Amino acid sequence: MTLVSEQQIQVLHVGDEPSLTDLTATFLEREDDKFTVETANSGNEVLERVDSHLPDCIVSDYNMPGMDGLELLQGVRENNPDLPFILFTGKGSEEVASEAISADVTDYLQKGTGSETYELLTNRIRNAVNTRREAERADRQEELMRLTEFAGNTGGFEFDRESGRVLLTVGARRIIERPNLTEIPVEEAIELFHPDDREEVQQALEKGFEAGDKLRDTWRLHPGGSDERLLDVTITPVVESGEQVTKLRGAVNDITEKKTRERQLTELNRATQALLEAETRQEVADIGVEAASDILNFKANAIHISEADDTQLVPVAQTDDLNSLIGNIQPLPVTDSIAGRVYRDGEPAVIADVQQDSDSHNTGTDLAGHLYLPLADHGVLIAGSEKRAAFDQQDTALGELLAGSLIAALNRVEHEQTTRQRQQELALLFEESPLGAVQWDNTFRFERLNARAEEILGHGEQEIRGEPWKTIVAADDHDKIGTVVESLLNANGGEHALNRNVRKDGEVFTGEWHNRVVTNAEGDVQSVFSKFQDVTERENRKRGLEEYETIIEALTDAVYVIDEEGRFTYVNDEFVKLVGYDRETIFGNTPSLIKDEEAVEQAEHQLGRLLSSDGPETLTFEVTVYPREGDPIVCEDQMGVLPYGGDQFNGSVGTLRDVTQRKKREQELQELKNQYETLAKNFPDGAVFLINTDLEYVRAGGRELGNIGLPPDDIEGRKSHDLFPEDIANELCHYYEETLNGNASTFGQEYGGRQYRIQTAPVRTNNNEIEYVMAVSQNVTEEVENKRELERQNERLEGFASIFSHDLRNPIQVAIGRLELIREECESDHIEGVAQALDRIGALIEDLLTLAREGEKIDEPEPVGLADIAKDSWQTVGTG
Repeated sequence: MTLVSEQQIQVLHVGDEPSLTDLTATFLEREDDKFTVETANSGNEVLERVDSHLPDCIVSDYNMPGMDGLELLQGVRENNPDLPFILFTGKGSEEVASEAISADVTDYLQKGTGSETYELLTNRIRNAVNTRREAERADRQEELMRLTEFAGNTGGFEFDRESGRVLLTVGARRIIERPNLTEIPVEEAIELFHPDDREEVQQALEKGFEAGDKLRDTWRLHPGGSDERLLDVTITPVVESGEQVTKLRGAVNDITEKKTRERQLTELNRATQALLEAETRQEVADIGVEAASDILNFKANAIHISEADDTQLVPVAQTDDLNSLIGNIQPLPVTDSIAGRVYRDGEPAVIADVQQDSDSHNTGTDLAGHLYLPLADHGVLIAGSEKRAAFDQQDTALGELLAGSLIAALNRVEHEQTTRQRQQELALLFEESPLGAVQWDNTFRFERLNARAEEILGHGEQEIRGEPWKTIVAADDHDKIGTVVESLLNANGGEHALNRNVRKDGEVFTGEWHNRVVTNAEGDVQSVFSKFQDVTERENRKRGLEEYETIIEALTDAVYVIDEEGRFTYVNDEFVKLVGYDRETIFGNTPSLIKDEEAVEQAEHQLGRLLSSDGPETLTFEVTVYPREGDPIVCEDQMGVLPYGGDQFNGSVGTLRDVTQRKKREQELQELKNQYETLAKNFPDGAVFLINTDLEYVRAGGRELGNIGLPPDDIEGRKSHDLFPEDIANELCHYYEETLNGNASTFGQEYGGRQYRIQTAPVRTNNNEIEYVMAVSQNVTEEVENKRELERQNERLEGFASIFSHDLRNPIQVAIGRLELIREECESDHIEGVAQALDRIGALIEDLLTLAREGEKIDEPEPVGLADIAKDSWQTVGTG
């Protein structure tokens, strides 16, 4: 249960101008964050809403079309006579006020022009709602009080003046503790009352007989066997004959318990007032224990409060009587104790004898009867007694009243402590925080800045108040921060942002922002609080570190860090791949995991050199690494020391590069170099050259260099124009450039009376880039001369063949012609043989000419039959 002031207040405001009702609603919710204001535009709409959902208060305008404010009030009062109804109108007159009062309006307030009107309206609404809630609470107390009354404490009597005796009913006999006494002398009856009341009792009886009026009074009864009782006595005169009063009949009601409860309720109200002034949970508990003891007569009682983890109920206040009965009071578990059960269930419990309860936490206690009263989620109030069944329904009812007040007080204290804590946090945020702090309104415009924020941004609070967030955000980040702002204004909780901000002077810096949304009970954003700082240097360092880490991870070399004790603290992925061990094995281990003793000593020696006063920054040396599996790996170890101050060594860092393949390639290259140099040096009848992209001769060799008087040392490092005539040099450079473009060439040159054939080819790197030209020059002087001589012989042979062909063909053509004439003039078996012989002679002449002109074979040789050759020969040769 919470205090009325802590509860939300639902207000329904009706008026015919929505703009004014919305404005009023806004001011009311701003004045008190516990207000939730809904608006309506007509009286009929209000009546429909009230039927489905009853607000805490109605605020109505007077002048409205259709149904005015007074008519609406009458309609509401038909079914809700106690609902707070405030007439808030611009029409102020005694007539309207009078009619409103007659219609049972709760309050009447005339509209004003300033914000003070809304403050006054807020107070009127709050007071009206709280008054109604207090009345409802009083009704409940009255109901509980009626539950505490004992219905059987009534009786009757009849006093006969003539006999002087008083007849008693059963109820009366019970009250005076004389169950067997049916009548008693009036003098003895008067003696049963308190001495101070006896004379008054006597006078009342006399007055009853004399005046004949009905009398009622309250007197104290001393029955003798028990404590003093308080009686409510009614006396009615009886006239049996004539006009004389002969008897007095009456009713007695023992109101001792009633008066006690009334007194207790009164004192409980006073205790409640004291609880309203309590500032701490301990003060509330102390007042509660004292009230339970002094007012409710719970002499042995204690209040147990739940711990933060909700596992124990810890005693925070107890009476001296309880301490004397059970000594040191221990915490009670929430899970397996009667108090814990009541705390969990939220229902009071009356235990006749705790020693008989299965959840009893202390079965050896001297206490028997107990009353357990839950204090919501705060804890439990426990009252105990040495008597069994010491607590009844009335005790429970009164205890619940006290418990309700304690719960309200604890809720209030908790709320106030939370509020104070929030206020302190806000004060710390704005006044004491080393960070910049900004409060934004619900449209994300500046409201407040602390001094640090002004220093960082360069803006004063007065000059920037009301400006939008874009004022300090770099344009490139508007979209990014716009998304954050939208999320915050949608009440999506806190948001962290890192973005570029702009100071008043235009300087851009990187700001880190932490934002928190403040909402009302309905979840609507009221404001946003932000803390921020300039993290430009940090982000620059972070980017540098990220770049460094990226570089380290991207390296193809293995990277390691060893601490001052010689143990691995960091390795990259390449290191793990190189050695074959996982990081868990490597970290904390020494280099002896992957090196032999000699290699470890070598590394320690190199480290000593680095640490010497005149030592180098880094050292590179070869080392053999022994991986988890596979053959040893030859590596190049480049080592340095971590930065340190004074004499404190912090460790070393280094890289391992697998140079096994490189060593192998170097060996292969050395062999190739040796072969090349041997070939170049001993190249017969020629020379070999290596030319770079600047067309300089890098290498030169071959026996022919000595023949032309150019030793290699004179050639290497020089260009063609430094060595040869211009026409030769130009031609050489042309072909070298073509070769550097990827086009190999073969060409001839004459130098020093000698003929040379030169072939060029590009030399490519592993990246397929051309870095050199290889040129091979051969002395082909003798070959050229032989070729020229052969050409001369071929020319002579061609001339001879032409003459020979001409001189033989003419007679053969004549013979062929004559043979045709003979074939026409006569027939002979010899004609065909002559014709074949002439064809054969023609074919031989053509083959001879082809051989003489082209130097080629006439036909490819192929096997033939000897008999066929002999037959053909016999036919072409005359045999006589």
